[in-house]
Order: sequence, then structure tokens, then C-alpha cells
Amino acid sequence: HAFAPLCAGGPVLRAARARLLDRVRALGFRPRTLTGISLLIEGKPMLRLPGPAARPRFALPGRHGGRAIIRSARFIPAEFEADSADERPLGIALSAVAVGGEEMPLDRLIAGGFYPRAAYDAARWTDGAGELRIEAGACSLTLHVAALPRVWEKPAAPA
Repeated sequence: HAFAPLCAGGPVLRAARARLLDRVRALGFRPRTLTGISLLIEGKPMLRLPGPAARPRFALPGRHGGRAIIRSARFIPAEFEADSADERPLGIALSAVAVGGEEMPLDRLIAGGFYPRAAYDAARWTDGAGELRIEAGACSLTLHVAALPRVWEKPAAPA
């Protein structure tokens, strides 16, 4: 036979992933959390207001089209955890959203760019460009971030 058997799950794949992750770490790579989150309305970035990293708050313009895009990096959980079968390219996970200081049901605001909540998810994950419906007149939007994307960071070059 000229081909290796296909392995799409189970203990063989978990073991292979574990070996690869051990090798990545042995080469000096480390996972790093990416905290960059931006909010776009009508293609323009909104001003991020001071506050905690887990609760980014953005000023909204007085007039807008009623839609906001949450932009972030993306990652695939299975590339970081040997036991994960989650191959979705995920952005950030949100547990809640506050519009103008009032917490709103997240599921009612979602217009696109979010994954359905998986059985093991405590929050809703974006695909890196989650779209929310925002009421006219809202002056701020606060994201309650439950999780952020990760990346493998190269080791520092020797001096």
C-alpha cells in the first residue's frame, strides 16, 4: 500500500497530537494569549475606553447603522490540546454584552459570525469577526470576554 491509514479521531490521533505538542514545547515554543480585540462600525474602528482587559468597552458614535463587528485573531483548540477534537477556527468567547451599561441577552444581539454553543462551551465563540445588532442611541458597548485566542510563540533567538 502506498498510503498511510486515515486517522481522524480516537486514541491514535490523541497520542500523535500529544507527541507533536511535546515536540513543539521541546523546541521552545510557548502558547501565548492574544488580547487584541477591536470593534468596527461601518468599517471604522471604535475607540477602546480604559478598563479591565476581560471587559473591553468601546465608545459608539451617536449615529450608526445598528451593526458592530468584533474583530480578533483566531485559533484552533485542537492545535493546543491533545485531547481536543475542536477544529473550529475560534476568535473570542463572550459570556455577555452590555450596551450603554445595560447587560443584554447575547443571543438576541448576534447577527452573524458566532458559533452555536457547544455542549462544553460556557460562552459563545466568534469566528474572529462576530457581528452584533446594536440599538440606535447606544453610547458604549462592553464585551464580557470569557476566553481569548492563542498562538504558539517562537523561542527568542540566541543573542
